[in-house]
Amino acid sequence: RTHMAFWAILKAPLLLGNDLTKMTSDVLAILTNDEVLKINQDPLGVQGKIVHTESGNSTKTARPVIAVTCNGSPTQKWTYDKSAATIVNQDTKGCMDSSQGRGQVMTAPCSPGSKSQQWMHDSVGEIHMKSRNTTCLDVYNFAGPVVQLYNCKGESPHTPNGNQVFNITADG
Repeated sequence: RTHMAFWAILKAPLLLGNDLTKMTSDVLAILTNDEVLKINQDPLGVQGKIVHTESGNSTKTARPVIAVTCNGSPTQKWTYDKSAATIVNQDTKGCMDSSQGRGQVMTAPCSPGSKSQQWMHDSVGEIHMKSRNTTCLDVYNFAGPVVQLYNCKGESPHTPNGNQVFNITADG
């Protein structure tokens, strides 16, 4: 199981090299685990990265934030906590994080007070990094799937196809 999960996180091609006629039900369950296959087949196609280690043997990985068509799934719902200045995924409980550098926006374990996880949502809908007010969340090329950090453009909520305007609703 660990071996299969490791290859899935690395986005490696999952090829079978065993005799399919002699496969046990345990091996079949490992190879057809939906959660592991979804990690490997993630639409962005980027492998997981270690962003934090606890107790020497427990690791957590960061995942890229991507833009997709809304379908109401809990994985697509985020909560903006204005007092803590954090944006938290309602499904994973991970925080939106900018610590990876190069403009990457990831979901990572929440770290209270971390500047890379503090955001401001302004009156026109732009989401700025709290520590760098001129850097905004941006949906690459207006269509994604990459969500990145980019210089703020000062778009209004009425800008057609604005790629830096985000609507925050009460239900995420």
